[in-house]
Amino acid sequence: MTISLNNYNGYQIAELNQVHFNGLPGIGCYTLAASLDFSINPQLKPVQLRGLQLRLEWGDNSQRLLAIAHPEQAQPVQIPNHNKLIIGFRMALSMAQVEAIEFLRSGANFNLSLWLYSEIVEGNESRAVSCQTTVTIKQSEWIAVLERMGYQETLLLEFGLPQHIAQNSGVVKCVQIARNHFFQGNYNECVGECRKLLEIFKLNPPESSELGTARNKFFDRNERESMTVKERLLILRAAIHHTTNLPHHFREEEQYDYYQARAILHSVLAILPGYGSIK
Repeated sequence: MTISLNNYNGYQIAELNQVHFNGLPGIGCYTLAASLDFSINPQLKPVQLRGLQLRLEWGDNSQRLLAIAHPEQAQPVQIPNHNKLIIGFRMALSMAQVEAIEFLRSGANFNLSLWLYSEIVEGNESRAVSCQTTVTIKQSEWIAVLERMGYQETLLLEFGLPQHIAQNSGVVKCVQIARNHFFQGNYNECVGECRKLLEIFKLNPPESSELGTARNKFFDRNERESMTVKERLLILRAAIHHTTNLPHHFREEEQYDYYQARAILHSVLAILPGYGSIK
């Protein structure tokens, strides 16, 4: 089923050919832009679209609303005499909405349901229309949208603040590979790259000795409360390192999911600059 705009006599004025999605950064939100390309048939009278509105839903008949948008151009929208019309819409998405989309798509292609509402005005006649279609967004297209939105970009910026880290191309490449695996839904591979990052940032001999002391204190109830802040963080780093081991000892029944991979990726990037040095 496609979106077809017909006048009160049933004559097809316009038909949707293609939908393009783009991402734009926002302030405290992300911006999803949709561009609807219509082919136009000849009209005998001037035709306008009034009250134009786009509703975007998750595309599985569950009617889970994502956003409602109005056209970027001023209304009413005049149907041109030439054979093409492009109508753009912008929708603000919160971080929670983008996270929910990422969880639902799990790195794969996904469908969105588009509902278009308008009043078609031709001379003294008008007709209210409601049309729906489902579009498939490819994995590569959506990843490009996320990148242009600036989704999770702050991870790289925060990670890059220490100059000795930002200037190491091997570390930056490893982070990029981990993020790409995460976006593509390759959660085991993402965690595997996190393990490589921890192996690049080896603990110095004094820190390794402190970690041994911290472990002894941690497993001794009488000594645990005497642990210093640094000892506690070294234990945390060791626990994160242990959590990344599984992809290197693969068991088919054990797979990381979206939230687990995200927690590990964020934790590794947060812990690295403070403890360990590049080897």
